[in-house]
This record gives sequence, C-alpha cells and structure tokens, in this order.
Amino acid sequence: MLRQRFNFAFRGRVEPADLYECLGHLNQIHPVIQFTMKIEVSEINYLDLTISLNEQLNVLTLIFKIYFKQTFIGIDIHSASLHPRVHKEAAITSAIHRMVYMSLDPASRIEETDIIKSIAAKNQYQLYIDLMIQRISAPSFL
Repeated sequence: MLRQRFNFAFRGRVEPADLYECLGHLNQIHPVIQFTMKIEVSEINYLDLTISLNEQLNVLTLIFKIYFKQTFIGIDIHSASLHPRVHKEAAITSAIHRMVYMSLDPASRIEETDIIKSIAAKNQYQLYIDLMIQRISAPSFL
C-alpha cells in the first residue's frame, strides 16, 4: 500500500471544529485516500527537522532543530566492520553537513554536535568531529 504524507499550514486563528470538518471533506474525495491530522500549536516535526515558533517582542521567528525519532539509538556501521572506511563515516559526514547548512541557533548547533560525537563514540570511530565541522564549514573558493 502506497502511503504519502501531505502537510498543510493554516495562517491565523482556525477553530479545531473547522479543521475536522475540512479533514472530513478531504477524506470523502476518494475511498482509498485517507488523511490524518495532527494539530500543533508552536512546534511541528517535518522530515528531519523540528520547526518551532518563538515569539520575541511580538515578532514570531522560526527556530530549527534536527529531529530524531524516539526509536533512534545512534547505531551505525561499527568501526570494526569490513565495510570501506568512507561508507562507515558517511553517516557522520552527512550529519555534519546537515548541521552546518541548516539555519540552527547556537544552542541547537551545540546539541547536534554532542549528538554527532555520541554517535561516533557508540560506533567506536576515532574521528576529530570538531575538525571535520571546521573543514565542512570553511568557505570554498573554487
């Protein structure tokens, strides 16, 4: 069975009863397609991000954090496996790229760095995470 996820955002104040009525209309479009709804007030998980609304001086700003499912345990290809080194380090390198190129606030960046270091430690990688972050963060002049 093919499952697709669609996300909708509503601006302004919307009553929950109106949202459920809208959901009912969407579910009547086709018997095979069934929509679900999750109402979030100030935070939503979308793909691998947690997007939060933060109000400061009557101005709403978006705050991004990296989202991990509750089942995430940080286990990847162990360093003692016979996989090529580049394959073993790919998850760490990918996580660093994601952290560097996302608009994370300083606290979220520190938290994500700690998570990356813990993943490396769990898989017994001897990597210099801070140096890798510096290299990936450095501007390229090519």
